Amino acid sequence: VLLENKRLSSRGEDVGSPRLHLVLVGNPGTGKTVVARHYSRLLFDLGLIPADKCTEIDKSHLVGKWQGDPETKAREALEKASPGVLFIDEAYTLNDPYSHGRGPGGAALETIMKAMEDRRETLVVILAGYKKEMDDLMSVNPGLPSRIGATIEFPNYSLDELMEIARRSASKQKLNLDAGAVETLNQILGGLLPKHDFGNAREVESLIEEAKRNQVNRLAPLDDMATSEERRTILQEDIPKRQQPKPKRVGFL
Repeated sequence: VLLENKRLSSRGEDVGSPRLHLVLVGNPGTGKTVVARHYSRLLFDLGLIPADKCTEIDKSHLVGKWQGDPETKAREALEKASPGVLFIDEAYTLNDPYSHGRGPGGAALETIMKAMEDRRETLVVILAGYKKEMDDLMSVNPGLPSRIGATIEFPNYSLDELMEIARRSASKQKLNLDAGAVETLNQILGGLLPKHDFGNAREVESLIEEAKRNQVNRLAPLDDMATSEERRTILQEDIPKRQQPKPKRVGFL
C-alpha cells in the first residue's frame, strides 16, 4: 500500500495522507522494537516522513509528579520525536483512569492522539504492548482506533526458534552448549513458553548471560589450569534455574 501510494503520488495523483500509525501487540522479546526501527527507516526511504529517526519512550517519559505535567511532557516528547517516529512501549499503561476521571496517562495520550492527526505528514506514532492490554486501551479510547493504520500481532517464538536463538547468542560470545546444557535449556524454555509475560528472545539472552557468569565462577578455582575448551563450553550445571508455572488444579480439594 505504501509503495502504491508513493507511485500514484509521483504521477501527480492525490492520495491524501495515509494513516501510518501502528499498534504492535505481543509478548516482550518478540521483535516489536526492532520492527519499529526498521519501519521508521522504511518510511524515510519511501519519502513518507522527512527524517529517519525513531524516538523510543514509555509512560515514565510522559507522566510527571505534578498536575499538568502529562500534557507538558507529552508535548516535549512529540517535539523531540518530530519529524520521525515516536515509539511508545507498554503503551497500555497510559490507560489509567481515576474514579473521578482520566488519569495522567490518559491526559498524555489525549495530547498524543491530537498530534497523530495534526502532524500526520511529519510524525508517526507506534503503540506497543501485550495484546489483551492493548485491546483494552483501544476500546476505552474511541478516537484511537480510527487513527491507527494497522495492528500487527507478534506471536511467541516456537521452542525450536528459541533454541536457535540460544545457540546464536552463545556463539556470539564464542561459547558452545554441551548436550546437557541444550537439554536443560529445552526443558526450561518449554516450561516458560505458556507464561503470559514470557520474554522470548530477551529471556533466552538473559539465560545465556547468566550461564556465562556461572561458568566463569565454576572455572575460577582452576585459574590458568582451565583449558580453552573448558572456557568455551557451557555445561548443564551452568544453566540458571527458572521457576516454571505450576499446573492448575482441576476439581475440589
